[in-house]
Amino acid sequence: MAAYRRRLGPDSTTPDDPAAREVDAEIEAHLAMRTDELVAQGWSEDEARAEAVRRFGGGTSGRRALVAAARRTRRRRSVRGSWAALRSDVGLALRHARRAPGFSVLAVLIFAAGVGLTTSMFTVADHVLLRPLPYPGADRLVALWSVGEEGGAFPWVSMSNWVDWKERTPGFEATALYRGERLPVATDAEAFHAPVARVGGPFFATLRTPFVRGRPFSEEEAQSEAPVAVVSEGFWTRVLGAPASLNDVRVEVDGVSRAVVGVVPDRQSFPAGTDLWLPERYRAGSGALRNNINYEAVARLGDDASPEQVGAQLDGVARDIRTSDPEALYSWGVSVRPLRDVVTGGARSYLVLLAVSVGFLLIVACANLAGLSLARARRRQRETAVHLALGAGRGRIVRRVVTEHLLLALAGGSLGVAVAWLTTDVLLTRLAAVVPRAHEVGFDLRVAAFGIAAAAGAGILAGIVPALRGSRGDLSTVLSGARGDVRGGRGLPGAVMVGTEVALAVALLVAGGLLFRSLQAVVSTDLGFDAERVMAADMTLAGDRYADDEARAAFWSAVGAAAAARPGVETVATANPMPMRDGGRGFIDLPDREGEDIGAGYYVVGERYFDVLDVPLLEGRSFEPSDAAGTERVAVINRSMARRFWPGGDALGRRVRARSMEQWVFGTPTAPWITVVGVVEDTRQYGFESDPDADMFVLDRQVPYYTRSMSLMVEGRVGAELSPDFLRSVVREVDPSVAVQVTTLQAGLEGLTEERRLVLSGLGLFGGASVLLVCLGIYGLMSFAAGERTREMAVRVALGAERGQLVGLMLVGALKVVLAGAAAGLVGAWLFTRLLESFLVDVRPADPTTYALAVVLLTGVALAAALVPSLRAARRDPLEALRAEA
Repeated sequence: MAAYRRRLGPDSTTPDDPAAREVDAEIEAHLAMRTDELVAQGWSEDEARAEAVRRFGGGTSGRRALVAAARRTRRRRSVRGSWAALRSDVGLALRHARRAPGFSVLAVLIFAAGVGLTTSMFTVADHVLLRPLPYPGADRLVALWSVGEEGGAFPWVSMSNWVDWKERTPGFEATALYRGERLPVATDAEAFHAPVARVGGPFFATLRTPFVRGRPFSEEEAQSEAPVAVVSEGFWTRVLGAPASLNDVRVEVDGVSRAVVGVVPDRQSFPAGTDLWLPERYRAGSGALRNNINYEAVARLGDDASPEQVGAQLDGVARDIRTSDPEALYSWGVSVRPLRDVVTGGARSYLVLLAVSVGFLLIVACANLAGLSLARARRRQRETAVHLALGAGRGRIVRRVVTEHLLLALAGGSLGVAVAWLTTDVLLTRLAAVVPRAHEVGFDLRVAAFGIAAAAGAGILAGIVPALRGSRGDLSTVLSGARGDVRGGRGLPGAVMVGTEVALAVALLVAGGLLFRSLQAVVSTDLGFDAERVMAADMTLAGDRYADDEARAAFWSAVGAAAAARPGVETVATANPMPMRDGGRGFIDLPDREGEDIGAGYYVVGERYFDVLDVPLLEGRSFEPSDAAGTERVAVINRSMARRFWPGGDALGRRVRARSMEQWVFGTPTAPWITVVGVVEDTRQYGFESDPDADMFVLDRQVPYYTRSMSLMVEGRVGAELSPDFLRSVVREVDPSVAVQVTTLQAGLEGLTEERRLVLSGLGLFGGASVLLVCLGIYGLMSFAAGERTREMAVRVALGAERGQLVGLMLVGALKVVLAGAAAGLVGAWLFTRLLESFLVDVRPADPTTYALAVVLLTGVALAAALVPSLRAARRDPLEALRAEA
């Protein structure tokens, strides 16, 4: 054969190639047979061998063809064998499933719950955290944040600073300015408020926003403040009726009739949820204009520019601004941040937390089924031993058990994915107000593939341990009928898995408990005002009708009087802004500290504002009817402002000037002086988690400029008599053309805790499901233990043991498993709660009360689950038990 191989020349096959070895063996057999024939005819051995090789011929190509054919044959055999083995394993798994329908249904439901929740969580996390923003070249989009003197970055920028950034930063391909607000929109049929973005610069070009219809407004249109608008696809359909053409389509926004020039797809709307985009003229400025930080900025980096390079360029521009204009308070640098991270915001932390939690739940489900399967594997030892005795390899046994779990997992996972798909809309309704990019979330093939992959992984994870354990064992012991002796729980199949379930459940319960206690601490915070009986109607007086101060004052007087005359109304006032709304802060001057950068809250309110909110008056007086327009300017301040600027307790009669809020309003070189006439208790203007700050309140009729947009606040019995329809009807009596948006202060407060409630509800759901799975695991474990210890229990009863002692013995075994798992769970909970620190208020991550309650709760529930099989085992007649064991 060696001579033949040498004659064929170099061989491409490897020595380990079985197909080549098979071909070579056949060739060698053929040559040996031909050599023997020639030797019988009188040829010498060497001559016969050489002649046989010569006659065989074939060359290199012939042998390679034979090897290739052998390989194809082996592959066909391998595929047929694997397919036959798979069919056999699947068939056997289906027969086992039919024989144990209870376990099969339970397994499918557990997999469905675990995979369904995991898939739903992935649906959100994938669209919000993993996918890029829905714009071409989204990785080049960045947000530009201002940096203050102390180095802190914040998203608000001034128009004047941005103009310098735009003109002096070569790393930009494009940049734009925007600010969101709610403005009145009027159609022939109705008037309402809509989310609007005023944008300056090449906004749509920066984002490369695609258009369903029409075009963006040009930068020239923006600079000339042309009456044009771009609308969202939803607004185009819902409000404008989706006309076939853009010609002559107009919409009235904030009293101005505008031509609609383009329609943006809802998925590409930015900021999210915006219905209309209006052009905003931008211009350079200096001094105080640089400190009016009312906008946000977005930019697209050039192809060769990195965020670090652009950040360095912008820092240089900021230094130049500060050098040339020392009054520029917010020009100590510029922070360049990926736009996706800014859009995602704080959602990343709680979505990661929920994703980890649902991962824990899936592991709990897998551990639960693995534990139950280990118990079933003990009962199927004889069947496994027979298969091994008949020649089945341990690999085949492992594959069979894993296949069984994989089928159950895929069935359950398919059900879970289907449920996740059907509940996507419900999920979006729950998330829309809390999760950024929620409008992009949807069920697609990528999500479905993840769900199926998660199901397959869960099936393998749940089946691998029982498969490996079930394939081991002494055949002679199993086939001889000997039974293992289980004492207390030591060596009990599934105990480790149940302990793992307990550990993860403890971690989830501790996390949920900490968040619950934090939420309680947050909502119990004293706000300083009463929000339960207050309803508010937000209104903006647009158009020429309300262009002068007297017309606006007449409207607010009329609508306030109409509301006060209705049954159930106790007090009426106005505010701009009202509590829990953005705005209302600026720089002030004091007589001895003019020009310093002193900040304070600035709120324009009605005469009975403090009565509506039940804010106590501490000193002096509140506003009175004599405080009319044109009379001496007066203000009421809060306790924090009085203590901060007049710690001696002599705030009454002091003067203050609202520099940044009033200087340009009155068109004078300086803002007017205002006399402090009263001091009220502190209020948390921005909700539970804000701290009281220095705040001043001025009377609306003395600052008529700010009466254009205000909230009508009504105190009374919120319900049937005081309802949104009631407030709308009051406004319609005065002017039907005014758009009204009605809410309650209580709803606003609940909105502030919506994020916390979302995380808490998620952890509560996952924690509750994990506790249920632990109960199932403990129940299955103790049921198996009762069956394994039948003989032991019968002997104990025969020797005089009381049934209560037997129950206690069983429960002690369960308690050992639970406490061991709980001990591990406490360590895991301490590590897991590191993710919670940003959500915790007035409670430590290592709070001993919460940890203890979680362990006590889980231990009690687990023992209750173990009690049923323990009582059943203790009640069994010992004689019948011994006969059954014989």
